[in-house]
Amino acid sequence: MYCLSATVGSVFQERCIMHNIHEESLGYWSGRAKEYSALHMDEYHSGKSHCFAQIIRHYLECLEQPSRYVTADQQTHLNDDKDNAQSHTQPNDSKQTDTQKHMQPIRALDVGCGSGFLSMILAKEGCTVTSVDFSEDMLEQARQNLRAEGLSNCTFAHMPAQDLRFDDVSFDIAVTRNVLWTLEDADLVYAQMMRVLRPGGALVNMDAAYGQAFVQADARGEIPHHRTQTLDQLRTRNHIAHNLTITQVDRPQWDITQLWDLGAAKVECYRNIGDFCGQQTMKQDASMFVVAARK
Repeated sequence: MYCLSATVGSVFQERCIMHNIHEESLGYWSGRAKEYSALHMDEYHSGKSHCFAQIIRHYLECLEQPSRYVTADQQTHLNDDKDNAQSHTQPNDSKQTDTQKHMQPIRALDVGCGSGFLSMILAKEGCTVTSVDFSEDMLEQARQNLRAEGLSNCTFAHMPAQDLRFDDVSFDIAVTRNVLWTLEDADLVYAQMMRVLRPGGALVNMDAAYGQAFVQADARGEIPHHRTQTLDQLRTRNHIAHNLTITQVDRPQWDITQLWDLGAAKVECYRNIGDFCGQQTMKQDASMFVVAARK
């Protein structure tokens, strides 16, 4: 009886801790929404966005695509072919080929979209984008940013990455950037992303072990600094990182193992892409990587 009570108490305590971390994280990211959005819109309009666009485009082009899906480049060629075909038909001939009838944009999911950085890239690539985030304040920034860029092929949903409320096989590609390092139960995020992908679909995660870098800097007695965050915000960020399980694991090896264990047909990893993308990282302790999987 004592052991059972102790176990129940331990589970309850763990849940309370996780709830507190979630609330602290929500407050931190929601409080940063406008500043974070401005920071990443500057990044989006700089050369840095081109690297991430190339990564996204690579995996869009590598999709095992059913005949009904088309990328932006393919749609351009399709429209050209259609125009050429119409020039050789009668004005009243409104027939379309079977290929043209069934072509649809790629269905993309942006998990933890923040202010919409990857959502804008996906939308510009011609995808039909669904963007989710646990912070309504971040979602509002994403809505404003896509509207400012003239991008309307995106819908938004308020939900946590660990509980994606979509049917199985709903998307062709699921992407995330700089998200998993911030989360409790990060393993659930991979499980959810794989679940909502169709067979042959792609999962792409661009991330770094930022939490480990912040914890190590704290251990060295360094005072955190950031050009757009206050010291109190940085201390909150580091406190969250100290309490997350993902801060303690070996990444990206942990990510690779998670995806294989979830039954991925293929997993690949590109390490140390921070310099290539112009992504500022915490010295060499937090080199940015790409982990991708095919379902």
